[in-house]
Amino acid sequence: VVFGRLLQDESSQEFLRIVRDEIPTYSMDRPSPAGGGGGSGEVLVPTTEVERASNELANAVFAAQREFFRGAAKSLGDSRVDKVYEG
Repeated sequence: VVFGRLLQDESSQEFLRIVRDEIPTYSMDRPSPAGGGGGSGEVLVPTTEVERASNELANAVFAAQREFFRGAAKSLGDSRVDKVYEG
């Protein structure tokens, strides 16, 4: 938590521009597969081989991380992992 106020000057405007435009943000949204509706009505389908390969790699990394952290939590005695269902 940060307390205080930004002083209105050129450097603070530049800082806010960087925060707004250049710092990537995390999102829970992800492209839906072809034929599926992602809730917004828009279907995001990879159009190039590079996009398809990137999506496959990202899905594999996500699945590996999820299993690793679930396994680590379970080994430390966290029983909530048993109550998580796919979907």
